[in-house]
Order: sequence, then C-alpha cells, then structure tokens
Amino acid sequence: DAQQTTFNELRESCRALSNFTLRNLTKMCAISSGKWCEQVHRIISGACDVAEALESRGSVLVHCNDGWNRTPQMTSLAQLLIDPYYRTFAGFQVLIEK
Repeated sequence: DAQQTTFNELRESCRALSNFTLRNLTKMCAISSGKWCEQVHRIISGACDVAEALESRGSVLVHCNDGWNRTPQMTSLAQLLIDPYYRTFAGFQVLIEK
C-alpha cells in the first residue's frame, strides 16, 4: 500500500536524521560547553516523533513546558518532514509566518 510505504520512508528518514545529528552533535559537544547540543537533539528527535505520530494517527497534541519553547520548533520541523510544500520557498515563508 502506497500510504504505508510513504510512512515507512518517513520513519526511516527521521531515524537517519536523528542518528546522523546525534553523532555530529556528540562530536561538537565534546569541544564546546553548554547544553545547546542536547536541545538541538531533543528538538529533532521530538519532531521525528511528532511526524511519525501524525502519519499514523492523524492528529497530535504537542506541548513542551520546560521553558525552552520547543513546541513551535518541533512542530515546524515536523511539517517540513511531512509536507513537501513547506520545503519550497513559498511554503517556508508560510511556516515562518506562523
């Protein structure tokens, strides 16, 4: 089924992106101080989780109350992962305006 194939491709892309980012962030964090690396990884991992949940369930409630305001970052990245429109210049502008 085409929808299941698309979902599986999305899931694998998210995992690959998360793993690639984690490896690179781990190297970068080794030479820098601060917790920004952890935050970037959390945002990317969370966006992948949101994208997978949207694809499998159709709707998701996202709320991050840790004071870092990750909610719009994760939801925007999830939209970039799911919808090719947001990967266009016009679509990215719409996403930024949200």
